[in-house]
Amino acid sequence: QDQMPQNSKEYALASAELEEENKKPTALGVTATLISQAPQIEVKSGDQVVESLKSGDKTQSPLKFTIKIGEHAPAGEYPLHLNMTYDYQDNVRVYASKLVTEGGTSTFSNYRVSYIYQKANQTVPVTIRVKKQADFVIQNTTAELLAGGKKQEIHATYKNIGEDPVRDAVARLSIFKPFSSTDDQAFIGDLDPGNETTVLFRMDVDSDATAKDYGISSEIKYTDVNGDTVISESMKIPVKVEPAAQSLLLPAALALIILIAVGGYIYKKRQKKV
Repeated sequence: QDQMPQNSKEYALASAELEEENKKPTALGVTATLISQAPQIEVKSGDQVVESLKSGDKTQSPLKFTIKIGEHAPAGEYPLHLNMTYDYQDNVRVYASKLVTEGGTSTFSNYRVSYIYQKANQTVPVTIRVKKQADFVIQNTTAELLAGGKKQEIHATYKNIGEDPVRDAVARLSIFKPFSSTDDQAFIGDLDPGNETTVLFRMDVDSDATAKDYGISSEIKYTDVNGDTVISESMKIPVKVEPAAQSLLLPAALALIILIAVGGYIYKKRQKKV
């Protein structure tokens, strides 16, 4: 307690209390929580816990958090907060029933020490830096195909929404049934940030293809500003397949056969009358 010592025992207890309070305090039950301040950054991992940590010490290994950066997050700095809660030694109390001195040495009888802990909170700013890079989106598409059609055209407009230009870019498709193509790549060339270009693919569709909406994956292979070859994230091209157009040749052929048969019948009847 905050009292002035009145005798030798209390002076000894005060000295013992000061010695305990001068010891390195230990943070107990440290819980660290990473919180994102930006919608483009999502923290996927939960709290990290450290059982105890003495003043001046550090954890044996760094705390690890998993984050997810938005697919089209612009380059720049994004603020996060590392919130930490822990228990700390707020006070020390000592007690002894008496002070015993023998041969010039003083010892306490029934000496006890109690530690009083309090909760503490601390927030540390953390900055995530997203580097400049090229990034792409599909702006417009024209892709209405017929089941059974050959070399049907798919038009897709790619836009570079990133911060870096690209060179020798090539758009390519990932083909699956009922689609097939020998023209599933299209040369884009150089594409600066903010610019866009429209490319053409040609696609065959199986005759037994189900009429419905499909999504064909596409990606862009390009050379970045460092001269490295990079493949972009996959982008879907919406494709609508319509039923095969009914041919008029078969009905016309049937009608012609019927006319020939009727004509032959009439001709034979006339021959009999003659």
